[in-house]
Order: sequence, then structure tokens, then C-alpha cells
Amino acid sequence: MYKQYNYLALGQRIKEERVKKGFSKEYIHNKIGISTKTLEKIEKGDVAFLNNLSMLASFYDVTVEELVTGYDGRFCRQFCDFNYKKRKFIYDISELLSKSKF
Repeated sequence: MYKQYNYLALGQRIKEERVKKGFSKEYIHNKIGISTKTLEKIEKGDVAFLNNLSMLASFYDVTVEELVTGYDGRFCRQFCDFNYKKRKFIYDISELLSKSKF
């Protein structure tokens, strides 16, 4: 079954990044050319064009994956580069931590 993507959550993450960086909508428009009206629509979850996502991610110094999923994909890619022994070690530690009571 087809699962509909939550564009509202994507828009909220994009707005959070903009606000976290201290950028106004006008500043974004002047720097990368996305109109303030389009940015408002994106942040409200009304519209999301891939080329805009790519430009915003690059400008905010995050990955498109991070904007779309809310997770930092750089760790996942680094983790995949580890050999089996390192991945198993990290997995075992995470299992122990998830079972412990803080």
C-alpha cells in the first residue's frame, strides 16, 4: 500500500534549520533565489520541489536526507564504512545501553 509522505513535518524541519541558523526568508531569497512566498509554502508543507530541497540543504549545511527524514545520514554512512568487528561492537554497546536503566 502507498504511504503518503508527511510534507508538513518536512516543512517544519526546513523552518527549524532556517531559524536555527538565524536566517530570514528574505535572506534566503537573496542568497539562493527561492522566493519568500515559495519558502513559506515549503515551510507550511504545501509544496516541496527537489531542486529547492537540494539548495536549502546545501545552504543550511545539512543533507537532503536529514531534511527529509529528520536524521543525520552522515553517521549511517560512516557506520556502514566500518568493518564487521567495529559495527558489532557498536551494536552490542547500543543493546546494553537500551537495556540499562538510567
